[in-house]
Amino acid sequence: MMEPRFFSTRATFLKNAFLLILIGIITFNTYGLITALWQITPFSNEATYEISFVTDSLGNKLSTRIESSERAPYIQLSKNIMAPTDQFKVDTSHAVVRITIIYLFYQIPIMIVLWLAILIFKELAINRTPFVPKLFSRIKKIGKILFIYGFIGTITFSLLITIFVTGIVRINNPINFYLILIGFILHLVSEILEYGSTLQNEVDELL
Repeated sequence: MMEPRFFSTRATFLKNAFLLILIGIITFNTYGLITALWQITPFSNEATYEISFVTDSLGNKLSTRIESSERAPYIQLSKNIMAPTDQFKVDTSHAVVRITIIYLFYQIPIMIVLWLAILIFKELAINRTPFVPKLFSRIKKIGKILFIYGFIGTITFSLLITIFVTGIVRINNPINFYLILIGFILHLVSEILEYGSTLQNEVDELL
């Protein structure tokens, strides 16, 4: 049986790990958005963009890759999100800004999940037990977010890219079954933990 002190230490470690991941995602997205917006201002040097395609061994185009001449993160759009293309509804610099903003909105549910995970492990570190009512609701929220995100995340991204960037309708493999499965399992785990906590409370009352 794990001692409470070690349980708390592990929970704290996981909390910090998720916090670092969240900070990394926010930092990377913020940097990408700022550099993309800067490159369309009159104050920046005129950036040039190189559009290339990632291909398979047969030469079939798998994704579009956009690289900037400035120090900015490259953008890659895979075929399950959009058809590989080098033709956009606006010039490339504005297309990069639009894609970056859409990516940012696309990742908001994942950032919410990471934040909830941080709160869960923080609570575990403090209480040193998983049988805390707040944990059940947060785990359930994560499950619901991942379940819904798995259903509509990719298709929403594809539609936004189609409307604001490419004008090309292409939705291939729109449902992420892995996220749906994980969401379902987490929801089930929260129900089991909640039921176990109820039984434990009933036993404690009898004693």
